[in-house]
Amino acid sequence: MDSKKRRIDRELGDYIYKCFKQSGKTLERFAEELFVEVRTVNYYFTGQRKPSQRTLLRLIKVSNINVQNIPF
Repeated sequence: MDSKKRRIDRELGDYIYKCFKQSGKTLERFAEELFVEVRTVNYYFTGQRKPSQRTLLRLIKVSNINVQNIPF
């Protein structure tokens, strides 16, 4: 069985966590507005999973992030 290791993207995970904290929402509410499970958001925070482009756009909207402040 060929097991592939996923690359962990800590920079993206840290950024998503920062967006969450800035939003002032509960984890449950944040996940609900992104249309994902709380467990999935936790994977995003650790960089173990990457959100889709659509989810990233929702993240910007939900967090009221200034597009100029996106680091990548």
